[in-house]
Amino acid sequence: QVFDPRKLADGKPLLVNFWASYCSPCVAELPLLQGLHASSSSKERVVTISLDVAADVPAARAALGRASTNFPAFYLAGAPTESKDSKKVLSDVVDLERLSLPTTVVLSPEGKIETILYGPLREER
Repeated sequence: QVFDPRKLADGKPLLVNFWASYCSPCVAELPLLQGLHASSSSKERVVTISLDVAADVPAARAALGRASTNFPAFYLAGAPTESKDSKKVLSDVVDLERLSLPTTVVLSPEGKIETILYGPLREER
């Protein structure tokens, strides 16, 4: 599955949540993200990107399953680490080594960054 923000947004702002299975605040906010995703009144779409290494992807999938999520979920493990053919990869735009988890990037429906939210999301978001 290709990460295409404009297609995933479907005309709405897109919440892109960076998380990992070893991050307890990240796992704790999965139900909140699912609630936002499932809400018929939600103004936003939700997508997650797991920063787990390849060996921990099963743990990430299990955490998503325990939270009964059905939003699009992507895994950084196995993703390209270098730019090819002048296309950007995640590490070109996000400093993954210093990114605090969880972090949520809010993108416009056109895929432009609107805001960056550091730390767990709050219910009133």
